[in-house]
Amino acid sequence: MHDSIADLHRIPSRKETAMKIARDFLGFDAEAHALRRARRSLDDDTAGSRSKRQMPLDQYNVVYMVDSSNSVRKRGFNREKVALRLLTEKALPGTVYSTITFSTEAEISFRYANRSQAIEKLNDLPYMACKTNTQLALNLAEMIFFNNTLGPLRPGRRRILIFTDGQSNVKEQMTLYRAFRLKKRGVEIYVVAVGKYLYGMHEIIGLATSSSHHLYRVRSMKDFVKIVQLIPRFEEFLYHNSEGRDFEYIHFPTPKP
Repeated sequence: MHDSIADLHRIPSRKETAMKIARDFLGFDAEAHALRRARRSLDDDTAGSRSKRQMPLDQYNVVYMVDSSNSVRKRGFNREKVALRLLTEKALPGTVYSTITFSTEAEISFRYANRSQAIEKLNDLPYMACKTNTQLALNLAEMIFFNNTLGPLRPGRRRILIFTDGQSNVKEQMTLYRAFRLKKRGVEIYVVAVGKYLYGMHEIIGLATSSSHHLYRVRSMKDFVKIVQLIPRFEEFLYHNSEGRDFEYIHFPTPKP
């Protein structure tokens, strides 16, 4: 955990944040170790049994909560979409995506999409403007994860990624309650906190499952796009780190200008 609120206002380097996202939100480190263990085990099997074994990748059910309020502005909103397309492209194969767009109101833009479907659908998210109704978006996320009338959700880890530039301002007294309900039911909430100085830091801390592994501080949405560009695709990560080096020494390519 961070020692103080001052620590939470510190904005780490791009590479530090990129590594943190890859390790904690995308799960690169844990999955790479699991795959290496499985491969060592497969090497001990006969060819016949090898064909019956499968790699133990975790299954991830991810909900993106995309802030479309006035405070973000249309340019920032468009950069959110760019960052999410990049992040989706680089995530573990087999991840299932749903997206909620919110301002004064909130709507489920799409649900249960695979990687290629999500990348395409993220292009079509509408900019809504107006206020910031985070609690309603959290309520819709709970419906996606636990309401069977929306369709079956496969077993797996449940994760939410929220973008915020500060305090919500519609029924804000309900925001942390909604987040608490989700976390109590096993959902991990990751927060991208955008801006050098943030009003409502207490809400941001309360939203995230933890401040050490689930909270990412970035200067701007433009900066967040550059951070995501540093993260390799999971398949590239495995290729460059097949020998099992410590995570701090993984290959993070320099983004092209």
